[in-house]
Amino acid sequence: MCVMLSFCVVGALHRFLPGPVCVMVSFWWLYALVLLATYTGNLIAFLAVENSRPPFQTLLELATQQHGYEMGTQGGTAWEDEMKVQHIIVMPT
Repeated sequence: MCVMLSFCVVGALHRFLPGPVCVMVSFWWLYALVLLATYTGNLIAFLAVENSRPPFQTLLELATQQHGYEMGTQGGTAWEDEMKVQHIIVMPT
């Protein structure tokens, strides 16, 4: 904030920038600050997460694997009821 207001000194002998220019510079600094914060946040998020590929490509491979990933849903929900009544036919690829 001090940097933005340093261009708009009112108490000095003369004003460095006229009023509308001072507002524009203030908005430019605010835009630059938001852009920098967004870029930094995205960069940190990208570097913090490991993007590993799962050992399966289809739902059939997920269902027939012996260890590793598990699939399911919370008990007592509509998804559980829906999965109980569906008859899924696996088509060969």
